[in-house]
Amino acid sequence: MRIYWARLLEEFAQRGGSLVFRTLDAGDVEELSTRHDLVVVASGRGALSNLFPRLPEHSPFENPQRVVLAALFRGIAYPKPLAFQAIVNRGHGEILDFPLFSFEPGLTALGMEAARGGAFAVLSRFHRSRFDEQRSEFEATVLALLRDYAPSVYARIDTKRFAVARPLDIGYVAITPVVRRGYARLSNGRTVLALGDAHITMDPVTGQGANKASHAAFVAGAAICESSVFDEDFCARASRRMCEYALPVSDACNARLMPPAPHVVDLLAAAARHQAVADFYTGSFNDPDRFWHIASRPERTDVIKKHLIAGTLSAKPLEWDTIAALANGGAVA
Repeated sequence: MRIYWARLLEEFAQRGGSLVFRTLDAGDVEELSTRHDLVVVASGRGALSNLFPRLPEHSPFENPQRVVLAALFRGIAYPKPLAFQAIVNRGHGEILDFPLFSFEPGLTALGMEAARGGAFAVLSRFHRSRFDEQRSEFEATVLALLRDYAPSVYARIDTKRFAVARPLDIGYVAITPVVRRGYARLSNGRTVLALGDAHITMDPVTGQGANKASHAAFVAGAAICESSVFDEDFCARASRRMCEYALPVSDACNARLMPPAPHVVDLLAAAARHQAVADFYTGSFNDPDRFWHIASRPERTDVIKKHLIAGTLSAKPLEWDTIAALANGGAVA
């Protein structure tokens, strides 16, 4: 993705766009607003995030719920058939395993989300700045965790080749999920629009942060094309349209960071026994907002689960219109 983004920036410049690389603070945003019809803030880090007020009703956490480590490794054979794998260890965290294209072939990306007090929390003692001196211990620790908590991944590892590909291919982060109001009025009377992490910062456990931001960018782009005035009313309307998709996706991600509700546990147990339920659950990652409409309510989840098990509802492909009708008390046509 980072290679692809760089290529898009080059294309933008070739088409006449102006690229300026610099560090900004909140005061710079006000100055920029006087030189442009609209300023869109996409960075959710540092002082820029403080421009947009936090919405407590959609921000249940005051601190990070996971310490996240991600790295590209050599020595892990690809699964057959090629697939992404998510392994959930209650009380410890999640392990995400997927093949990845990078500067060399055959790499596997591992994302390890460590819950507080669990076995994965040992990863928090490693630091990227000290990677060279900690490398051997780090790789041995990851290998041991995979052996004990992700045996299906460990079975594909050549322990003699297992290693982080490059020092740059490892990252650590601890994110506090937060939803902010999608626009802010500056002291000079201009209004700026929030997008991406500046608007909604998500934990990567569901892998939806970039998808949510991309969707918001298309919504904002369409709103810009439809308008000639970019004032506070415009920003409020654009923000509402972004939230129609983004808020359910964020709420679903936050729920995944907490102990699962009983009806979700039942859904996962059914997915382990019935392929149709498993197809529904995995396929829903493409439509996380619609899935959350179902999974946030036990009665809706139970109805869909029963139809999937009975074979009166197909999960390949997901028939979302039928699923929505059933969840809301309708019948199969």
